Amino acid sequence: MQGILSQLETPPPNLDYIHRAIDRKNRRVLAHELDRAGLHGRVREALEGCLQTSEAGAGGAGAAARLAPNGRAQAAIERLEHVYTLTQAYGVAHRITPDLRRSACANRTALPGITFEVFAPGSGHAIAAGGRYDTLLERYGPSLPAVGFAVQVELVLLILERKDALPDRPPADALMACCGHAACLADLRARRALGERILLDVCARPPKACDRELRRWRYPTVLICGQQQEVPRG
Repeated sequence: MQGILSQLETPPPNLDYIHRAIDRKNRRVLAHELDRAGLHGRVREALEGCLQTSEAGAGGAGAAARLAPNGRAQAAIERLEHVYTLTQAYGVAHRITPDLRRSACANRTALPGITFEVFAPGSGHAIAAGGRYDTLLERYGPSLPAVGFAVQVELVLLILERKDALPDRPPADALMACCGHAACLADLRARRALGERILLDVCARPPKACDRELRRWRYPTVLICGQQQEVPRG
């Protein structure tokens, strides 16, 4: 995307809307936003090509290379092809779908290079996402290659729960709401020292939300500010 936009003297004022249309694969809105930005020629063809090449999957890089408006965009596509070749050597290419649409819509400041998302059967949302963070390290010291990612742990647990694939573990004795009070944390530590299995709700949910979590995971007790509230199983 940066290579494509380097053809322009200044980015169009509706660039975020163009990104959103590409991300949602909305050809009609994309055409409207490109008209509004006054983009034509090779740049427009390349931006519209982000939708076509994303639908082509692994074979989309070749089509994208033909649409690249300059050397910088061409080099980025060649880099993507090289990385995909490495995944073939590692034997994991069958699990990967190159998508120039997603690459085009990545955070251009924090993630200047290849980005990725991880999906799993049973979820319409990514359970993990990340990419190259080279320029991020430059802000705090030397320029070094880096890769980072984040995992949506609750989403992963939800998928495992639906598949009845959660690991076996002894049931917790209670769920404690994280209120931030020192006395409650001291009580938590004391209970654990006595052998109780107490889970701390680090999401700081309100009491009603804790009650829903308790019933969902079938904890026998919820602790709120040191006061024990018994909730029946079932």
